[in-house]
Amino acid sequence: MIHDQDLPMYLWGEACSTTVYVQNRSPRRILGDKTSEEVFTGEKPSVGHLRIFGCPVYFHVAKQKRSKLEPSRKKGTFVGYDETSKGYSIYVPGQRYIEVSRDVTFDEEVAFRRSKRSHMDTDKEEQEAPKDGSIDEPVVHPSDEYDEELADPVEPANPVELPREVALVRKRPA
Repeated sequence: MIHDQDLPMYLWGEACSTTVYVQNRSPRRILGDKTSEEVFTGEKPSVGHLRIFGCPVYFHVAKQKRSKLEPSRKKGTFVGYDETSKGYSIYVPGQRYIEVSRDVTFDEEVAFRRSKRSHMDTDKEEQEAPKDGSIDEPVVHPSDEYDEELADPVEPANPVELPREVALVRKRPA
């Protein structure tokens, strides 16, 4: 699971492209349990290269792109698949750019642990919710209030029909 502080907002385009890439390689019931890619090309796509979005990765830096004293591997975050090659798109946070590389080592265990921890936190919040059935009172719509002088309902400012009641909501602990 990706946390808000892990990836900057300008990587939403990469996230959308990766989502479409994975969806095109996922079976669809309406297509007879075939993938969109399979229907389009006639061949079943391989999915062995799919990885967890946002997991930490380490990629090799070619000798031509580094000096003798610089490290041969860099750490980044996996953000997608390259459209023109068999490479992976990797966001390098320190330098704020996206590198494409085929020589990548994925640290998916970290992503699994993060995901498990966040799911456990969500489960704890649900368990801590009050079990006594305390429910908020329904919210009364302004059009149900009466004008004292006329004893008629006050008409809403806009003529659009508004809902009379709001759904009941359980109170969450602060």
